[in-house]
Amino acid sequence: MLVTVLWRLNGKPAVDSAAKFTDVAAEAYYADAVAWASANGIVNGVSATEFAPNANITRAEVATILYRLMTPETRAKYQSTSSTLKDINANSWCNKEVCTLVKAGVISGYNDGYFRPNKNVTRAEFSAMIARLFSVSYVGNNKFEDLNGHWAESYMNLLAKLGILNGDANGNANPDDLLTRAQTAALCNRLVGRNSTSSSMNGCTGVK
Repeated sequence: MLVTVLWRLNGKPAVDSAAKFTDVAAEAYYADAVAWASANGIVNGVSATEFAPNANITRAEVATILYRLMTPETRAKYQSTSSTLKDINANSWCNKEVCTLVKAGVISGYNDGYFRPNKNVTRAEFSAMIARLFSVSYVGNNKFEDLNGHWAESYMNLLAKLGILNGDANGNANPDDLLTRAQTAALCNRLVGRNSTSSSMNGCTGVK
C-alpha cells in the first residue's frame, strides 16, 4: 500500500499500535504504515473504523497518489486546473491533480475525451501512467504470455524490465485485471526505489 511507502520514506517512525481500523490486522505488513498515515492525516480510512486495504482503486484516486508523489518543484512546473477532459472541471474534487498530471503527460483521457474519474483502474492503465514517468522506451521480447497485441504491451514490458512490475506464477501480467490498493502500493514502492537511483526519470515524480 502507498502508506507503507510513505512510512518507510519517513524512517519508519514509531506509531501507536492500537488498532483503529477493524479491517487492518495488527500483524499485517502494512499495519504500522496505516496507523502512521492515519495519525498524520496523510491517508484516511473509508470510515472511522475501516481502511479497505483490498479495495479497488479509481482513476481519480490514482491521479491523487501520483500528484502527491511529485516533488514540489515538479508540481509547481506542471500545476494546472484546466484541461480538455469533458468530465473534469473546477467542481471535480480531483481537478487540480488530474489537470496537473495531464499537463505533465502522465495521464490522459479516453478517445472520446472523458477521463472517467470514478472508474476502477486496471493494471494496464496504471502501468501506462507509471511508464510515462520514464524517458526510455522498451525494446525487446515480450516478457508476459498474455500481452501479445495488448495496447499496454510496451508499457508493462518496460516496467518488468525495470523491476517495477511482476507477473503471476503462470507468467501473465493480467493487464485487464482491476488494481487493488495493496498492488498500487507495491508498484509505488518499487517506483520510489527506482527513482532514488535512476537518471531515466523525466522529473515527474519523487517524494521529498
